[in-house]
Amino acid sequence: MTVHSAQTSRTPESVGVLATVGVRIPMRDGSSLHAVVWRRRDGAPAPVVMEMTPYGVDHLHPDGVFWATNDFVYVAIDVRGRGNSDGDFRPFESDADDGYDAVEWLATQQWCDGRVVLHGGSYTGINQYLIMAAAPPSLCAITPDSTSGQGIDLPRGGIPMMYEFGWRRLVSNRGTQFTIAGDTANWHGQLFAAMEAGTSKVEAARAAGAPIDECTLAFVDHPEPGPAWESFYAQPHQIAAAAVPVLSITGMSDDSSGGTLFNWRRFTANAPADVVSRSHLVVGPWDHMGTHFGEGRVGELVFGPDATVDLPALRRDWLRHVLDGAPLPELLRDRVMLYVAGSERWLSAPSLEDASTGLTQRWLRAVEGPMDASHAGFVEDAPATSPDARFICDPHDLRTARSEMSPRPDGSGPTSPFHGQPMNNFFMTVAGNDPTNAQFVLDIDGQGVVYTSRPLTETLTIVGEPQLHLHLVCDQPDADLVVMIHEVTALGESILLSSDALRVSCRNFDGGHVYLEPGVPTEVQFRGFKWCQRRVAIGSRVRVALRHALSVQVGAYPHGRPADAPAAHLRILHDVDHAPKLVLPTTDV
Repeated sequence: MTVHSAQTSRTPESVGVLATVGVRIPMRDGSSLHAVVWRRRDGAPAPVVMEMTPYGVDHLHPDGVFWATNDFVYVAIDVRGRGNSDGDFRPFESDADDGYDAVEWLATQQWCDGRVVLHGGSYTGINQYLIMAAAPPSLCAITPDSTSGQGIDLPRGGIPMMYEFGWRRLVSNRGTQFTIAGDTANWHGQLFAAMEAGTSKVEAARAAGAPIDECTLAFVDHPEPGPAWESFYAQPHQIAAAAVPVLSITGMSDDSSGGTLFNWRRFTANAPADVVSRSHLVVGPWDHMGTHFGEGRVGELVFGPDATVDLPALRRDWLRHVLDGAPLPELLRDRVMLYVAGSERWLSAPSLEDASTGLTQRWLRAVEGPMDASHAGFVEDAPATSPDARFICDPHDLRTARSEMSPRPDGSGPTSPFHGQPMNNFFMTVAGNDPTNAQFVLDIDGQGVVYTSRPLTETLTIVGEPQLHLHLVCDQPDADLVVMIHEVTALGESILLSSDALRVSCRNFDGGHVYLEPGVPTEVQFRGFKWCQRRVAIGSRVRVALRHALSVQVGAYPHGRPADAPAAHLRILHDVDHAPKLVLPTTDV
């Protein structure tokens, strides 16, 4: 969960704006939350755009000026236990009740016309669904972006993840630790030192200032996807009672796209039909931070001119439509809008499911010996018998984690107030935040296997979530794996299309573990791939890489690696009846 803030100052426009600091909003338990209110100095009562943030309200000043100069009142609120608000910070725990109380208090203020909407992304997008579920009567609309899914994006696939500890360090005090948390090299260095020594990454995180409590420990001690994470979501019966339309935005390279689409699907499956009919989902070519601004590039990838969208203006115009009947923004011509990279055009559909019009199946064929980027197996049009593929998941082999310590050049990867300088960060790469970093395929060297198709003779437009089906034999009861699908262009450039991460014992996604029987073939389905929307060009190749998921941010032993921790030797079956099958959802455009 990263911070959303405006990229540029709008200081000249702020002259006519009144920013009132130190506003106290009473809560039902007698405590109060701190807020800042931005409004026109001479403005009449207007709808309130409300955002409840753990990141401090000061960085939201440009957003406040934007909304105030566009005839809204903007109110940024420190969540409980953060900034100048009362109480203790426990992520999301009290946001529903506190949000209800804040909405209803704001609706009664003399500068509010009685209507309140919600705004924000990442953390401040997640809590919008929770506040909506609480059903405050004065709430009229929500605009959640990049709503990370707990148990979907964080943790992912049942693999313990240290990202949450870094995020908790960011918000570990009343003030937000932007500079400290943004020094990713320092943070990764401390985690790597613990990995190298075989000692506890949890204790290393504690020494670095991350609060270690049951909330953060859940992400490493109980990462299993399933019912344990339900409290982070609006429940179906609550959504069914909602009367609030939604404008949700994510990006194909957004590391929170999985959670965003889960929330959208849950909303559209349970909300009243008339509410869904007034709601929209936009999936652009953007990364996590890009979902706030809509700039048409991610790292080294630059998209067509239609990829750049003024997203603050889009939200403003949609809210004017919902609240006052103004024209619907031109981009929102259907329920779901998807930017298809490669074709550089927007695709419209009434639902996510309708966006995919077909399925394309491909089969993986192995070759003798280690399979890496220079000695790859094949992605074929039909199954065929070939040698079994073999690789090792070794918790003592730290080459992947070590590679994360080398910074990428400025401008070659994602930057944000939290992530700092671009890094070869394995988790963020797998999550889709750095689509042009192919390092974890090129440096696979015995830690995985690689398959590559022949050059395409016709375009392949992938829209949807891929799947991979395979049969594996392992000499250990478990393994942590990652799958990456790339387009390799005719020029040799690598573009991440989608990825999945899975602790094999968590493959049923039911909160439990089904361990492998060593030496016995087991069918495994990778069905947590990130959403993809890209036209793969004629002459490009499709590359599939399967590898061990060990990194600084991801590891099997967060509390310390035993000296005798075993390596898992994996064999992927490749006879004609068990050839690994890649399923790609496609569309005709």
